[in-house]
Amino acid sequence: MPRLLEQSDETLMQALAAGEAAALDVLVARHQDRLLSFCFRFLRDRQAAEDAVQEAFVALWRDRERWEPKARVTTWLYQIARNQCVSAGRKRSVRFAKAIDPQIPPAATGPGPDTDVRRAEDRDRVAACVKELPEMYREVVLFRMYEDLPFKEIAAITGVNESTLRTRFEYALLKLRDALT
Repeated sequence: MPRLLEQSDETLMQALAAGEAAALDVLVARHQDRLLSFCFRFLRDRQAAEDAVQEAFVALWRDRERWEPKARVTTWLYQIARNQCVSAGRKRSVRFAKAIDPQIPPAATGPGPDTDVRRAEDRDRVAACVKELPEMYREVVLFRMYEDLPFKEIAAITGVNESTLRTRFEYALLKLRDALT
């Protein structure tokens, strides 16, 4: 296992495709928190988000031989997780989250929890405005602002044209700016 920890996601997927189950453990450890954060924002239900992430990794294992090395592993994982969220949302008759819980910060590698009250208030205001966006704009904002994904990767995940996503994002930013001023 120590040698697996040093491997790239792509190398781990090749090992996984060859049936090396330990590679799945490493991928789960690397990506579980980010996927959980995304799924929680999408579903706004902790248990449903945990279930979606678990199902995403089950699907990753089940479909491991379908992964193509030209695709980024993170893109494929987000696509699987998004599909799980959409399915879970349909089952609950709620396709997308109506709010973003500021208690779960975006997955990031930056500094720890905010200690500045002003920053926390600003974050709460932005979250409240994002929740009011129509779902197609909210989705691109979640991927771009909270998950820091490039438009090309969002397009691969959602199946929406990259230029359409850019337009939606610009529209969402205008709406957010108007709401915040």
